[in-house]
Amino acid sequence: MKVAVIGDGGWGTALAMVLDRNGHEATVWGPFPDYLEEIRSGRENKTYLPGVEIPASIQWTSDHASAVKDAGLVVLVVPSRFYKPVLEAFKPFIPADALVVSATKGLDEQSHERMSELAEKILDHQVAVLSGPSHAEEVARGVPCAVAIAARDHFIAEQIQQLFVNDTFRVYTLDDVIGVELGGALKNVI
Repeated sequence: MKVAVIGDGGWGTALAMVLDRNGHEATVWGPFPDYLEEIRSGRENKTYLPGVEIPASIQWTSDHASAVKDAGLVVLVVPSRFYKPVLEAFKPFIPADALVVSATKGLDEQSHERMSELAEKILDHQVAVLSGPSHAEEVARGVPCAVAIAARDHFIAEQIQQLFVNDTFRVYTLDDVIGVELGGALKNVI
């Protein structure tokens, strides 16, 4: 399946690597073409995942339309402070039948909405949530971990689970979107 990862930081890169390991065609979007070229040519995200070799099969782009063209899954991994403007820029391009999952932790600074709540308003899609006790560098290196995929529709959660799950990336499904998302957003506050 073609998958689009919107966000070229450590977590976005790590999730793209999981999806790539699972045989999916991963394209990662980031806002800075020169930085993406550095990642592509050096096969390393030196800023966010230094020392981790990135597969050459992962594609990198700063073009909104090509990032999500024909994507069956769109993973939102943009920092919360840039979430709204980035999603607004992507709205015209996200395929209507794509599964959408938010892996961004935090709350909107102005409205205090959860990230998936904001994404659903902007994109007019049901948005699932991926969160859990994991670190980008460990996920990228294939260190075993577990995460949760939460969606109001259990069938959607199971579809997304099947795209991500492998021997080292254990994925559990839940229907408690609010609990999973707030757990991730508040974990560093407590």
